[in-house]
Amino acid sequence: MLVPPSALPAVARPEGARYVLTGSSDHDQVRKVLDGVAAVAPTIEVEPIGVNIEGLQQIAVLETLLAVGMIMGLVIGTAAFVVSVTDRAVERRAQVTAVTLIGARARTMRAVQCVQVVLPLSIGLVLALVAGKLAESCYLVTGGSAVYWDSAGVPVLAFAAVGVAVVAAGGTLPLVGRRIDPELIRRD
Repeated sequence: MLVPPSALPAVARPEGARYVLTGSSDHDQVRKVLDGVAAVAPTIEVEPIGVNIEGLQQIAVLETLLAVGMIMGLVIGTAAFVVSVTDRAVERRAQVTAVTLIGARARTMRAVQCVQVVLPLSIGLVLALVAGKLAESCYLVTGGSAVYWDSAGVPVLAFAAVGVAVVAAGGTLPLVGRRIDPELIRRD
């Protein structure tokens, strides 16, 4: 029975009351409602029906761990990629020197080297971000959460991916030098 306070007599004081709130099972919405209730009455007893409070806390921790794991994977993968690209560039110095002697400009050589590094790395990073978000959503859905696509961690991960691509591109620029080493041509 719902009785508004204005309908009660002035001297009536109920011994107890119970409010039943219904809403979305989205963990952000549940957290907002619980925080609002705690702000008004911090000592009140709340019985969540159909909502696992400990599960909501675990979801927050797991989302953080997934984001950290994805960023670490991006950084480690990029470091390995940069090392392999540097190794390949060192092996190709003789060909780069020969192409430079033929007349290719250093700017063109740097642009080609940069594209050779950034293009496959960017494709790999985008695929890693999509696979990570799919894994997170699948885990949340199998854990009993509502089916939804959140974009909470996407800006941080996208910023990390762009940063990694910029660092990799910057690392390729010094690999094409202005000076021609005759020793490289003799070996070739």
